[in-house]
Amino acid sequence: MKTILYISLLALGILFSSCEKEITYKGEAIDNFLVVNGVLSNDSLLQLNISRSTTIFEPDYDHFIQDANVSIYENGELVETLSVDTLYNIIYPTKENNLRGDRYYILTQDDSIQSPYELNLLGKKPGTYSSPTFKPQIGKNYTIKVEQKDFETVSASVNIPQKANAAIESIENKEITYTYTDPFISESSVTESYTQTNFKVKIKDPEGRNFYQLRLQIPYTPKIWDEEKQKYFTDPEAKEQLISVHQIISKDPVLNNNTIPDENEEYQPNPYLLFNDELFNGKDYTLAFFIQNNLKVEDFSKIKLDLVAISQELYLYLRSITASNESDFDIFSEPVEIQCNVQNGAGIIGASTSNVLTYNN
Repeated sequence: MKTILYISLLALGILFSSCEKEITYKGEAIDNFLVVNGVLSNDSLLQLNISRSTTIFEPDYDHFIQDANVSIYENGELVETLSVDTLYNIIYPTKENNLRGDRYYILTQDDSIQSPYELNLLGKKPGTYSSPTFKPQIGKNYTIKVEQKDFETVSASVNIPQKANAAIESIENKEITYTYTDPFISESSVTESYTQTNFKVKIKDPEGRNFYQLRLQIPYTPKIWDEEKQKYFTDPEAKEQLISVHQIISKDPVLNNNTIPDENEEYQPNPYLLFNDELFNGKDYTLAFFIQNNLKVEDFSKIKLDLVAISQELYLYLRSITASNESDFDIFSEPVEIQCNVQNGAGIIGASTSNVLTYNN
């Protein structure tokens, strides 16, 4: 057995060892193309981000496009043109300038070089195009057309979905007690408990294919760690705020990519909380799920539950992003194609319509 084990380890070492040899690429030249991303929503001003692709022969930097002409068409009629919000002087890391770490830097008016994090550009990075007044309207079709002198013209179309017809049916707390043994601390059993908050949301689904996303925010007051007592305590000077919940738990097949979790409760990955109406098309349906955030009953009225109707394009894009992220943990998995709807380029132009549901105890 030992001999077999040694041979197996040697084989693995040979398999995963590597050597380098530089090979000249003799294929056809790879052309870059425009990448356009944005989600059109009836309650938000229109905003897009435009960049270009990066080939395998280039550094993996964000190549923003700041001189594009953007046209917005509503049901085929031109209604808005956009230009870049802010023209930044972008510097990329090179051996000559000795910049490292970030994918790009900004040369400011006083000739200082700063990272986008230092300038707090995360909300509106370079290549952002937005309208100061225009908001898309529910039920209308929009086409985004982007032109730039160095690239092929790209376009994408999307319909703004109707608002979801839904209401919170109930929110209830349930105390969960469990016992476990931690051999690193003690051989005796430890009993602990937490509060599980159960939600039921009733949806009146219209005919036709419909796609949804849950966005849940709950009240939270920051806590501080007491080193002496080894416990967290609510910070008396902190203000209560709403935080987003990205993990809900449900045995409902609708929230598990229309499959029933197995007996070991292996839930389908769904970080964007997406679902569709495949199992209840045109019918009423009660969605059930729970969270484990120790909510108090008096907090129920502060909960912000947004049942967002989203376009099929956005749904497929987010599903493919999820599948791609999951495949990163499996070296034998097939490559995942990221779904996009930008013609002659890449990216996603999606659409969403918000419906914030409130609950009265």
